[in-house]
Amino acid sequence: MPFPIHFAEYLALVAILTVIYTYIGYPLLAAAWARLAPFAFLPQGDFEPTVSVCLAVYNGERHLAEKMLNLQSLDYPASKLQFLVFSDGSTDATGRVLSELAAKDPRIQFLCSDERLGKPTALNQLLRLATGDVLFLCDVRQVIGQDALRALLRPLSDPSVGCVSGCLVLAGDTGAGVYWRYERLIRGF
Repeated sequence: MPFPIHFAEYLALVAILTVIYTYIGYPLLAAAWARLAPFAFLPQGDFEPTVSVCLAVYNGERHLAEKMLNLQSLDYPASKLQFLVFSDGSTDATGRVLSELAAKDPRIQFLCSDERLGKPTALNQLLRLATGDVLFLCDVRQVIGQDALRALLRPLSDPSVGCVSGCLVLAGDTGAGVYWRYERLIRGF
């Protein structure tokens, strides 16, 4: 007669199976789905929407000027770009840098919070200022390739596509671990 499974053993088995599904089952399912039913978007001609670039920053003084130069130099019409930056309780000179940058470029708008509110709240605050047809969310330290915005917008020209994501490329010895390689593998499906 088989041994009855006690509640604790059942719970442990469910937990183990959940972890196995998360790290092995889901990627295999995603790979199979991508192969059996690949999604092909249908780009629609010259698609050049207005874009609100949203950037939540905490103590970004060291990277902010370089990031804004990177964004301002994207291969995209300057008149169709709006730059929105939220200083999320920064304790360095992020606010001063933002003021200087905004004085030079009227497309830059910023908000500063004295207390740390978190990235989701910061982005929600910026959403209220956004006037673009598309929201482009990015971080202060990553460099955006010159043609990346156009490449990201191309699938959005198909009305059946609601959002897109880029791929972060880590350069040099950045300490990218097993998890990052695993995540990139899944995204590749």
